[in-house]
Amino acid sequence: MLFCQPTISGAICGLNPFGVATCRHAKRGIAWQWVHNEPHSQDKQSVHFLVYEYVEHFVKAHRDVPQEVARILKKDALPFWGERDARTITSREIIERLDVIVARRAPVMANRTAAIFSQMFTFGVHRSIISSSPVTLLFAPGGEEKSKTRVSTAKIFSGPRETQLRPL
Repeated sequence: MLFCQPTISGAICGLNPFGVATCRHAKRGIAWQWVHNEPHSQDKQSVHFLVYEYVEHFVKAHRDVPQEVARILKKDALPFWGERDARTITSREIIERLDVIVARRAPVMANRTAAIFSQMFTFGVHRSIISSSPVTLLFAPGGEEKSKTRVSTAKIFSGPRETQLRPL
């Protein structure tokens, strides 16, 4: 069960007995809770164990919003590879997963997911969960991201020099 702290009004937020979120805090925490479940002790090589260790020991310490990483892994990794042995995941399988994301017309999300997969499997090599990373030569599947053009307010108000008013 996922429960928030009691509010000022005395109501307790969380999940109802049917597992449905009853507050905005619980709705945000559902994806986190699913990844946060500790895997069985006998499957130290599974993808679920790798995801759990990665989120617990790396993402929580180094990311401002670890729930976003947990949401991405819950959506794009665990349903497909959750109980599989992490050592059997091939680079072709990872590319196929990323191609599905690109096909959804989400190239930026594909690039972010590729970065998370790369970081997670590198973490797995560092922790000796797997012996080698299947994403060593992975390119950005969504292509190069276009930078957004931003105009500062100082530039808007300054304008060209000849149009500025001069004192008489």
